[in-house]
Amino acid sequence: MWLYYFLAIYILSCAIFIFSISNMKKGRYVYIVLTMGLFAILTMFRSEQVGNDTQAYIRLFNSISSGVEMSFYAKRYEIGFLYLNKVLSLISNNYQIIFVVSGAYIYFAYGRLIYKHSNMVWLSVFLFFTMRNFDLSMSGIRQMLALATVSISYEYIVDKKPFKFLCTVLLATSFHTVSIIFFLAYPLSKFKLTKRFLFTVMVTSAGIYILFIPILKVALSIFPRYSYYLNGTYLDGEARIATIISLTITALMLIISEILNHRFVYKNNSLRRYTIISHKTGEDDVQAVFLLIAYAFLLISLRGTILSRFTNIYSIFAIIYYPNAIAKMKNNKGKLLIIFITVVIFFCYSTMINLLRPEWQSTYPYLFYWNK
Repeated sequence: MWLYYFLAIYILSCAIFIFSISNMKKGRYVYIVLTMGLFAILTMFRSEQVGNDTQAYIRLFNSISSGVEMSFYAKRYEIGFLYLNKVLSLISNNYQIIFVVSGAYIYFAYGRLIYKHSNMVWLSVFLFFTMRNFDLSMSGIRQMLALATVSISYEYIVDKKPFKFLCTVLLATSFHTVSIIFFLAYPLSKFKLTKRFLFTVMVTSAGIYILFIPILKVALSIFPRYSYYLNGTYLDGEARIATIISLTITALMLIISEILNHRFVYKNNSLRRYTIISHKTGEDDVQAVFLLIAYAFLLISLRGTILSRFTNIYSIFAIIYYPNAIAKMKNNKGKLLIIFITVVIFFCYSTMINLLRPEWQSTYPYLFYWNK
């Protein structure tokens, strides 16, 4: 756990030091390089003992490298990930290459997302870490490759380039099939977080929750590679503590962000007469909708926690939306208070999981591959 505490302190210390001596634009770039760069190095050069699925990925790479046909694994792994292993095996027969390439790509994409869209990059990086995305990059390579590609496709939503958006989401889906649900992101980006939209999403979620079993059977008939989860704990129907905590955190982030993105203007000094003014940008509207969709998937995942994987596709934008809402605050004392509370809560949340449920990702104790 020493590495975990070091990284938490490192993220905050870099922020204090860099932004106290550099201008904002230059400091943002340096900060992203120093933090996301370190995450990338740790991910690229980890031991086979770090991460729950690391050894499975090593066996896959070694098999493909030795000449086993990719079709043998087609029911278990997505075609894009298989081809990635095949191409890399032609470059080197050392399995570490899959971790080096995937780690570099993942942190380049996430660093780019934060650099371009966050108005408080250090808090975005801190949330990225404490929301356990760093841990996921140690274990769920396919999922993180897909999420990194989804973060790139977001650019094409903002720039209104549907063809490029479709291409990048297809690429993400070739790494992890659940990314297919991000095809909905483009039409969803046309909506705003109104009462009507909120009602529609909640009613739809309730319907899916009630009809979960028949919908699941249809989904598994289309994507049979996920059938093996039926024999595990992912679909046992029990609401695991991680899902409940994630529900609470997602709801709080959405509610607080919405409050901070609106301002009450009272008329004639009357508390009964007021107008609510929104300070949202177009991107804020899109990210708010995505965060609501993530919350809806979390609600449904109470029926089977494997569905929380769908949540990550949309919840990754919380690390942008929430800090940007805080950055708009004009009351500096209030801003510092919210930042302090946020840092404490997320650090405690992450620490509690790493101490009580280390087996969920098995990131710690960390070892470099040359120390195995």
